[in-house]
Amino acid sequence: MTSTILTILAPLLFATAPAPTAGDAAAPEDGAGIQDAVADSVYPVRVSEGQVTLEVRPRWSGGELVLQIAANTHSVDLSTVELMDAVRLLVDGREVEPDAATTLAGHHAVARVTFSSIATPPPAFDVRIRGVPDVAERTLSWRPGS
Repeated sequence: MTSTILTILAPLLFATAPAPTAGDAAAPEDGAGIQDAVADSVYPVRVSEGQVTLEVRPRWSGGELVLQIAANTHSVDLSTVELMDAVRLLVDGREVEPDAATTLAGHHAVARVTFSSIATPPPAFDVRIRGVPDVAERTLSWRPGS
């Protein structure tokens, strides 16, 4: 009896299974597609304390590395900090200038610094920030597993 039911139902079960699509294909062995897997990666937040506390949140999005920098202070006017001049990305043994940056203003501000000239999401990098009052130079690091 069981074999009769399977004989009758088998064609129906296979006929209703979805056909494979291009998205079902296995990932290529050469690593192509790795960038797609990390196309929207968020890195951990790093904090630098001082009269001005900086929280830096890197994110790889849309083919560029974007740093969200939150600055908090009760004693310093942040509008004097020019992020295009102050921020540098240190990656693969080179120093990279930002392609764009918004401004800081007031005592509690958030700005974005964008690096478009990086080809792939960096697994390890440093961000150097100079000229923020009370700490002449700050270096924040991102390393795998940290």
